[in-house]
Amino acid sequence: AEKDGRFGYIDMTGREMVPFTYGGAMRFHNGVAVVQKDDQSGVIDMKGNVVVPCQYDWIEGFTSDRSRVRKDGLMGIISIFGDVVLPVEHDHVGGFNDSLALVIDKGKCGYVDMTGQWAIPQRFSANALTVNMGDFHNGVARVLTSGKLGLIDTHGERVFPPQYVDIGLMEQDIVPVKKKMKWGYADRAFTTLVDAKY
Repeated sequence: AEKDGRFGYIDMTGREMVPFTYGGAMRFHNGVAVVQKDDQSGVIDMKGNVVVPCQYDWIEGFTSDRSRVRKDGLMGIISIFGDVVLPVEHDHVGGFNDSLALVIDKGKCGYVDMTGQWAIPQRFSANALTVNMGDFHNGVARVLTSGKLGLIDTHGERVFPPQYVDIGLMEQDIVPVKKKMKWGYADRAFTTLVDAKY
């Protein structure tokens, strides 16, 4: 709720539960909420206790028990208890999909698990599109090697070799693939279903 330009929290009867001391406040998820004070983000619990001090430039929020954070242009991951899961030292950190998060540093990308450990080392190339296309979807991720796209599974094993100009999202084990200027379809076993002629 907002009062006099400050944010706090009330219960269903209108009783103040957390004082109106914040410059911004998000909804509670999993018992915690992201709040802002002096242009910095932190996390409080439902009683107003500080879980994470207002020290980050951005905190995504806790729709799960992990959240991406940003400070001074670098990203990391914290737990719902405020523990640093992945240090805030990376160029980009994606959201968790298939229990893995994309991590990009200096033109290379890999994937960490929910504990912040490298599940797939940073052995793939990253370009400006990797931020938007590199997350896992239905058990596979699009990765760039020597300027060509391929697919890997959640163990880092190649599903499709890097030989495509573009690859769409896999749905029901079928994926659109682009060679040169033409699109076609292949299945998860890398069998061509429709030649790249469209």
